[in-house]
Amino acid sequence: MADYGTINLGPNRGYSAPTDAASLASKLGSIISNIMGILTVVAGLGFLFYFLIGAVNWLVSTGDQQKITTARNQMLNAIIGLVITAAAWPVIYIIGKLLGIPIDNPADLIKQITFPS
Repeated sequence: MADYGTINLGPNRGYSAPTDAASLASKLGSIISNIMGILTVVAGLGFLFYFLIGAVNWLVSTGDQQKITTARNQMLNAIIGLVITAAAWPVIYIIGKLLGIPIDNPADLIKQITFPS
C-alpha cells in the first residue's frame, strides 16, 4: 500500500504561512507564475472562441457584404489579440533586462523588496 503522508487533524492543520523571506518569495513567485500561465491559456481560449464565432458569422452571412465585413473584422481582431498576447512575454522580458529588473522571475523580484523593521 502506498504511503501518502499523514493527515493532520490537530489545531495546526491547513495552510502554514512561510516563515522566512526566501520561502515567501518562492511561494509568491510560484503564485504569480501560475496566474500568468492561467491568463495566457484564457487568452488563447478567448482567441479560439472569438475567431470561431467570426468564422461562423462569415459562413452564415449569405453574401451580405456588411455581415462579411463584420465577421472578417471579428476574426482579424481575434488574431491581433493573439499576437499581442504572444508578444507580451518577450516584450516584458526585454524591458526587464534593459531596466535590470528580474520581471521574468517573480521570486527574485520579491527577494529584492525590503521592508523596514
